[in-house]
Amino acid sequence: MGEVIQFVPKAPAIVPADELAEIIAWIKPAKNWRIGQMQIALAYHHYMTADYRRILASDAHGKDSAAAKEHAELSRRAFRVWNVECLKQVFIPAACVRHLRWKEDWLKRHGGGTPETALAIDRDKDALAGRLRPFAGRAKVALS
Repeated sequence: MGEVIQFVPKAPAIVPADELAEIIAWIKPAKNWRIGQMQIALAYHHYMTADYRRILASDAHGKDSAAAKEHAELSRRAFRVWNVECLKQVFIPAACVRHLRWKEDWLKRHGGGTPETALAIDRDKDALAGRLRPFAGRAKVALS
C-alpha cells in the first residue's frame, strides 16, 4: 500500500507581543492612592520581615553560613520587590500613554493611512516603551 507518514503540524509563527501594552499592564498603578499606599506598606513589611530573619540567621549561624546567605538573598529580593512597588506607584505613565493615544488618534484622523503616519506612531510607541522598559526591569528584546 504505501508508507504512512506521521502528520506534524507547523509550528505557529512567532508573533511579537505588543511590548508597550505589556509594560503598561505591568506598571498599571492601583485604583486609588490608598490602595497604592497599602501595597507599598505591605511590600515594606515583607522586606523588613525578611531582613529581620537575615539578622537572626546571621547571629545564630554566622555571616558565612548557608542559612545566612539564603536569608540575605531573600532579603535582597524582598528589597527589590518593595523598590519596584514604590516605582510602580510613583512613576505613573498615564499622562504619557494618554498623550500617545491622543497623538495616534490625531494622526489617524488628519494624516490618513500614509506610511509616514504609521512610522510616526511606531516610533512614538518604541520611544515610550524604551522609557518604561527600565522601570519594568526588562532588557531590550531584539526581534529578528
